[in-house]
Amino acid sequence: MGKTPSLLHKIKSNIPLFNKSDILVYEGIPPDVGVPTAATLAEDAVISALDCRINYNSASKELALTACEPVHNLHHTWIKREIGRCLLSGFLVVNEWNAIDSTAKKSESHVPNPTVTDRAILPGFNTFVAPYQSSWRQPEFYLKPRHRVLPTLVVESGWAESYASLVRDKDLWLIGGWPHVNVVFVIQWSRSPRNRVRGRLEVYRRQSGLVQVESIFPEPGPGAVPQMVRLTRNELFDNEHLPYRDTREIVFSVDRLREAARNAFQDYGYIPA
Repeated sequence: MGKTPSLLHKIKSNIPLFNKSDILVYEGIPPDVGVPTAATLAEDAVISALDCRINYNSASKELALTACEPVHNLHHTWIKREIGRCLLSGFLVVNEWNAIDSTAKKSESHVPNPTVTDRAILPGFNTFVAPYQSSWRQPEFYLKPRHRVLPTLVVESGWAESYASLVRDKDLWLIGGWPHVNVVFVIQWSRSPRNRVRGRLEVYRRQSGLVQVESIFPEPGPGAVPQMVRLTRNELFDNEHLPYRDTREIVFSVDRLREAARNAFQDYGYIPA
């Protein structure tokens, strides 16, 4: 614990270097320093005001602060709309949705200008198994049955430059999150010098690894089969007994993810490839 204050001081002294496209990574950090440092940073008002995620990987001994650009959050809109469709159709009922915690529910604010407190409620998870025990992670998005210790669905996204980090994040969830984390969506974006954006969605399952890859941009040509990701109810609810069961799969439309991404990127001057 003696090294924790000095690491905190070092991180805070680097804040002026931290902008909306940065990731700060500190290597060689042992768990007895990384975990308390990550937890302390998550509760720090100055760090919270930066709108970033804090993560510690005990296997790689890396502590990272990642700025939350719009690219990191646009899938929130997509998943909320997909769940909304399930509720409107009666496929999900309110009692079922109320049994699920999510990033969107916890981070949404109904006031025009959220305060630091409104933004600083993204939880950190630390109940991982070997070789990721003592890790501490704030996912970009998750769905979690209320009485479970870890999510069942996790979404991680970022630019192509950070793809290796996204893969490590995926491994932490699927291996370290056993037996609770069932599915991880990895959304990778890349940009050209002319601000053209490409994107793809990768779907990983705990038992099967990579099971699906979908192009977001470029958009498939006319006549292409609708792009969909299907989750079973057991994958989402983790076999939790609920009274309103429906055996059909939960469908996430990649076409509607593309629509949300197009709107978000155009607002920031990017052009879909």
